[in-house]
Amino acid sequence: MVRKSKLIVLLLWLVWGGLPALAQPPAPAPPQPGARLLEAEMAEALRRGRIMMNYENIDLRVLARLMAELTGRNIVLDDRVQGRVTVLSSREVTPAEAWDIFKVALERYGFAVVPKPGFVQIIPLADARRTAPVVGRPRTGANGEIVMAVLLFRHADVNVLQNVVRPLLSEVGYLSAYPPGQAIIVVDRESVVARVAELARQLDVAHPSQHVSIVFPQYAEAEALVPVLQQLLLTQIQQQAGTERLSIQAFPPANAVITHGTAAQIQKVKELIARLDVPRAAPEEVEEPRFYVYPLQNAKAEDIAKILSEMLAEKAQAQRQIQEQDPRGRPTTPATPSPTTSDEMPRADVLNPYATNLNAARGPKESVPFVSAKVASDPETNSLIFFVSPSEYEDLKNLVSVLDLPRRQVLVSAVVAEVSLSRVLDRNAVFQAITSGGILTAFNGGLSEEGLLSFLASGNFVVGTAGKGTRTIEVNGRDVNVPEFFAFIGAEDNTSDFNLISAPRVLTEDHKEAEMNVGDVVPFATGARFDNFGQPLITYDYRDVGIKLKVTPHVSQSNRIRLELEQEVQEVTDFLEQNIGGFGYIVPLISNRNVNTTVTVEDGQTLLIGGLISKRTIETLRKVPILGDIPLIREFFRETHKEEEKTTLFISLTPHIVETPTDVARIDRPYQEFLHGKQTPKDHQVESRETRPSPYEVPNADGHDVPNPYESIETEPSVTRTLELLPGVHLSEFRLMGRAVPGSEAPGVVRVINGDPEAAELVLITTVRLPDGSVKEFRTDAFRLAPGETREISLPAYRFAGEGIYEFDLTAWARDELVGRLRLPTRVKVVSQ
Repeated sequence: MVRKSKLIVLLLWLVWGGLPALAQPPAPAPPQPGARLLEAEMAEALRRGRIMMNYENIDLRVLARLMAELTGRNIVLDDRVQGRVTVLSSREVTPAEAWDIFKVALERYGFAVVPKPGFVQIIPLADARRTAPVVGRPRTGANGEIVMAVLLFRHADVNVLQNVVRPLLSEVGYLSAYPPGQAIIVVDRESVVARVAELARQLDVAHPSQHVSIVFPQYAEAEALVPVLQQLLLTQIQQQAGTERLSIQAFPPANAVITHGTAAQIQKVKELIARLDVPRAAPEEVEEPRFYVYPLQNAKAEDIAKILSEMLAEKAQAQRQIQEQDPRGRPTTPATPSPTTSDEMPRADVLNPYATNLNAARGPKESVPFVSAKVASDPETNSLIFFVSPSEYEDLKNLVSVLDLPRRQVLVSAVVAEVSLSRVLDRNAVFQAITSGGILTAFNGGLSEEGLLSFLASGNFVVGTAGKGTRTIEVNGRDVNVPEFFAFIGAEDNTSDFNLISAPRVLTEDHKEAEMNVGDVVPFATGARFDNFGQPLITYDYRDVGIKLKVTPHVSQSNRIRLELEQEVQEVTDFLEQNIGGFGYIVPLISNRNVNTTVTVEDGQTLLIGGLISKRTIETLRKVPILGDIPLIREFFRETHKEEEKTTLFISLTPHIVETPTDVARIDRPYQEFLHGKQTPKDHQVESRETRPSPYEVPNADGHDVPNPYESIETEPSVTRTLELLPGVHLSEFRLMGRAVPGSEAPGVVRVINGDPEAAELVLITTVRLPDGSVKEFRTDAFRLAPGETREISLPAYRFAGEGIYEFDLTAWARDELVGRLRLPTRVKVVSQ
């Protein structure tokens, strides 16, 4: 017993002061399950004294077991706690300090110590943040355990404050703001959380009292004042540290400036408004905009809307520049600044509405159009929608009425033809023997008995011979003697010259492109390949082949027509045989001729465009084997066929200006009877009319001229024959007045009788066909005949330009429909005196 007591005293002396090197717990060996690293007596002695911690490359789980025995704690290790650490100590530490060193080593590997009732748990940091205990008041000198704290604020903006304190967190810390509760949630070591809470409390102080002030400018516009105030004051406030936030906004419906800030800031704003709110800044009276709908009759709404939008945008920009550079020198009277409130809580500071009455302060105003005018289109109804002031709408309506005039149209009659020279030269030799039984033998085809006589009569041979014997044959009921044996050498030359390809007629508006395509869809082989089974596959593409006409007319004020023309004629001329893997297919060969030009012609003038020439030569030889190759006699046993073809493409264009439906009827008049199937194309060139002797003499069939018949003022007496236009409305055939000499005028007179009980409205059109074939047209204004009224209507006079035969015609129109015309045009011969 005495010996055992001496051993214990010696051990305590070694631990507490005798040998410092022996105060370090021995490096533990790998622990056995259920075994202790230290003896109970040694662990108890070390727990009350100081120890040295010098361990190199020690396992974390072993170090945790050692700390549990040294500190007497129950430790629960997570399965993910792995790693080795080296701990070096230059002095002795207490068990509590050793525990702190252990926690730092754990953090190095991403683990944290979480206290639990009766034990501590070592888990990853991410899990520690989620399971950290919530503390009410974090302690500054607390240990390094991770805790969670909720910091509440009264004055500070938590969104701003969280950005200020975030840099104070450790690498394991987490921070989030909760604006509805004016709170910040902090997760970190308890000492760090305490430091963040202390700093946040010092920042959460009351700011100077802020107020709301409303100022009603008397002259200037609030929307124009606010940008100036913001640029002057907000920039200055941002440059001054610690300055309270200032907000300046405009309220256009009340022309008010709303300011939110401190009393000093509001006073500064009011002083600036008082200096800027002078009479010169008062805007003119702006007309109130309204919505208007304008339906278009002829133009396209989208096109007109685009033009007007560009004009209104430029006008608005110019109007704003004028307002900014107001040249009027108005007297400047400063506005009365509004009082400022200085209560604790924000409050609205409103001026007396009677003292800031805008109409009373500004006096009489000048009305100006609405600057932000808008225009849009409705394609469904072809209408324009305006959002403009009333005065501006009147100007726009007048402008649109000019743009919405009926567009002139152009009828282009085209004739596409080929003028070709094809020469076919046939040279051959024919032998034939005829017996009583018919044709005995023949070379190169021979001829039948019936065709022999006509062939010989044609003379299409150079040299012929016949035998002595003849034979009688019957041709058309007559007996004709023909030789039993004959032979001849033939030569034939044929030509052809004209081919009409198409005659398209296109009607389009002025400055609008018209296109017409007439042709076929032709397949083109675009590729060939073999499939997986070795079979050839041909791919085709279908293309339009035919006649394409594109024309864009531009009519000038002098009725000259500029045509942008693009004409293309494609046709299949031949087929090329192709072969792939024993499979044959053909490829069409296309000839393409096109004209792309711009020309200017008169109304009704015909233009001929051509000169595209193509040439092709085809030679064919047929012969008797061997005999056809022997010199001297080979010509008797062969046949040659040579074809030469030259083709020239010509395009004839005749544009006609169409302003009214009557123009179309006049131009189409020669086609009407043909289109309705009454006459042939040859006959439709002559109009079918009732004939009667003309009051004017014209050249006779024998070519003798007659004396000038146009000597009297009235060309012929009134004719009693009348033409019924409408039920009860009749037209007497008109008379020409004046002299039939070059340079004189020939006015017309016609009598119109309205026997109907209702009024009638008519338009008369006089058509004059000139000696050169051109046509001029004159129309009267619409006139109205009362029931039972008879009136002499004066027709526009025509001035004879030169000598020749002039043909006058007259048509009557009601409601844009042709209701009548003269049965016979009046012809006048004009000769010089």
